[in-house]
Amino acid sequence: MCYKCREWTMRGGEAARVLPLAYAIYNTQFRLELRAYKDAARPSGQTPALRNLQALMWSFSYHHSECLSAVSQSEPTAVAVVPSGHPREGSHPFERVAQFAPASWERVETERRYEIGRECDPDSVGFVNVGSLEGRHLVVLDDAWTTGSKAEGVVMAARREGASEVTVIPVGRIVNTSYSAAVSLLQFLSERAWSVDVCPVTGADCPA
Repeated sequence: MCYKCREWTMRGGEAARVLPLAYAIYNTQFRLELRAYKDAARPSGQTPALRNLQALMWSFSYHHSECLSAVSQSEPTAVAVVPSGHPREGSHPFERVAQFAPASWERVETERRYEIGRECDPDSVGFVNVGSLEGRHLVVLDDAWTTGSKAEGVVMAARREGASEVTVIPVGRIVNTSYSAAVSLLQFLSERAWSVDVCPVTGADCPA
């Protein structure tokens, strides 16, 4: 566990689980796609990247959303998206990925109260429909998880609003090849290609 993750855990109220749909190793095509899908100035790169992210979200929804229910204390019934850390004109491209989340999950809108950097700040996160999270299992969607700071900020804010359980699903988990603690993960990933048959909830077979 890196020092950032230890910091969030020590503060309490962290996510019950983090379920990346794929791993984005530095200097790989998927890592580049996590940037390209937001680049409207280069549609030739944005469009295929966006489709790949949408496909990953759809694959989870169709094949593995029930797997999450199987390992959870309560059925996930609500979904929120990590808001951008700074103001942005118009809708964020990730909204076009989030729309492929399970239709049964009720959307809970989030807002960024003030600009933040790479930090875990639950005070900066607001929920538009306040009171809708009491006793519910919320799923928080994000495009990429590096330190998880912004996502965990949303998790902690949701806990304050009464969410009983929170799961984070990043489409891509960033893997830094220069980080020594990632060596074992990189070795594991080198021996296994992405497959729809590998459950993102368990990392192996789907739960019975």
